[in-house]
Amino acid sequence: MILSDKYIEQQAALNKIIIKGFDSNNLKGASYELTASENYFDLTENPSKKLTAKNEDGKKILIKPLHKVVLITQEHLDIPSNILGRVVTKGSLFSIGLSAVNTIADPGFKGQLGLVLYNYSSKYIVLDIGEKVAKIDFSQLMEDSRSYSGQHGFSAQTWPVPTHLQYEYNDVKDHVRMKPSPLEEAYSVLPFEISNLLKVLKAGITALQIALVILVFVNLATVILLFMDKIDNISAAIFINVVSTIVASVFTFFYKYFISK
Repeated sequence: MILSDKYIEQQAALNKIIIKGFDSNNLKGASYELTASENYFDLTENPSKKLTAKNEDGKKILIKPLHKVVLITQEHLDIPSNILGRVVTKGSLFSIGLSAVNTIADPGFKGQLGLVLYNYSSKYIVLDIGEKVAKIDFSQLMEDSRSYSGQHGFSAQTWPVPTHLQYEYNDVKDHVRMKPSPLEEAYSVLPFEISNLLKVLKAGITALQIALVILVFVNLATVILLFMDKIDNISAAIFINVVSTIVASVFTFFYKYFISK
């Protein structure tokens, strides 16, 4: 049986289920909208470093493009042994590219929830402290269940990340699904727009290096001819200028019409 908004409010008044941070305005039918506290973690940058929004400009939570974060809720829960909480994504946030990983609050859970969210958009997403970030509904079980025995919310001031499951390229390079080089692997895992930009930049750098080598040899040959009195200073200057202009023009044309396409 899913608990109604009235029942959730009654239990909160008795200091049950949602024991701290409860706001009746966040009740929506048979669910409650959870809000972000000032504490969060950026799993993409440094999962062990707690970030505090109140120390940042404008007291905002910043979620960078393609980053995973854990938002710690303002609400403190105390789930009875016969109640199960289910956390789901808010549609309004999903529409701008922010998706919460659906999870559950087991019977016996106590403390603040950590909500894993992923910004799959190309935009920076900025949230206020107190922003509604997910929904939770509660179901009553047929009988008391075995109580939750893991980390109770944010009590440890850390977020448990199973880093033993994470590896670098060199650790898994022999796997059948891996590309033969780190660069090719990067192209395959990065978004198309980013990998394509990297390819363009790499090709441009290669072309520029070739152009610089040509100019070095031209200047070297000119210096040798000057020492051998084969040409005068004016002719050398004109020769270097003409060759430099030709090389620059060829490089610009090649980059514009071939590399950047």
